[in-house]
Amino acid sequence: MDENSKKNLARYAILVALASVMAALLVVSSIFSRGSWRRGLSAEVQSVLDRSGLDYSVGEFLEQKSLMSTSSAVYRISGGAGEEGLAVIVRVPSLIGPVPAVFVSVSGDFEFVGAAGEYGGASPLLDYRLSSGIIDYWRKVLPVLVSDAFSEEEK
Repeated sequence: MDENSKKNLARYAILVALASVMAALLVVSSIFSRGSWRRGLSAEVQSVLDRSGLDYSVGEFLEQKSLMSTSSAVYRISGGAGEEGLAVIVRVPSLIGPVPAVFVSVSGDFEFVGAAGEYGGASPLLDYRLSSGIIDYWRKVLPVLVSDAFSEEEK
């Protein structure tokens, strides 16, 4: 191997090593930020429940075994009267862009509760921009999505 090839090989090795280190840092940071992400979503779901007047508190996060886990999160909720159910926050499309919508199921059917986040002046428009077709679609899809959140021993 001539001297020029050795230089090029060393440069490529350094480039691959840097890329590998950056990828490893990305993976490690995403693993360590998972808890913070779950707590933040839990707080958003609780905020929507409080604003809607529902007397539920958000409980544990349920791990999903589906590809939708990147666009949704499932939490157990419990009410003051001993009622238990599920709350799902899912990214749904709207005319103003993707919106984190919160759905609640206590009796088996999912009901739209509201949108998470602070939208300032867009809040009045937000309810109008979420069409009933989109909400109905997610009400039908969520039972399948949620069934993936439970492990085999809970089914």
